[in-house]
Amino acid sequence: MARLPLASTHFGSGASSVSLNKPSRFDRLKIDRSLIIDLPRDPAAQAVFEAAVAMALKMGAQVVAEGISAAELIEPVSLSGCTHLQGFHISEPVEAGAVAEWFAARVPADLDAPDAEPARRTA
Repeated sequence: MARLPLASTHFGSGASSVSLNKPSRFDRLKIDRSLIIDLPRDPAAQAVFEAAVAMALKMGAQVVAEGISAAELIEPVSLSGCTHLQGFHISEPVEAGAVAEWFAARVPADLDAPDAEPARRTA
């Protein structure tokens, strides 16, 4: 039987706490904006965020940083090991039928080269 990929979203808020995620087997952990917004200014926020990323990676999950609303958030999130970025700084929501056009306008043509780095941003 094929297994569907699962994502745990809004990690760090409400019903998506550590204790509820522990027994789950998810493929992608989406870290809530509330754990990201203060990263450039608050060492404690950075420590909590890095711990959440490390936990997810140790469990074999990809990590999505939700709520990337400013360029200043990209570096601390990327350096922490996040595999994907999502938020209005990357793109406003895009209708499913317009995704191919969105990527074509933003992804360099040479990205298909064998030695090209994979894109790390999630729309």
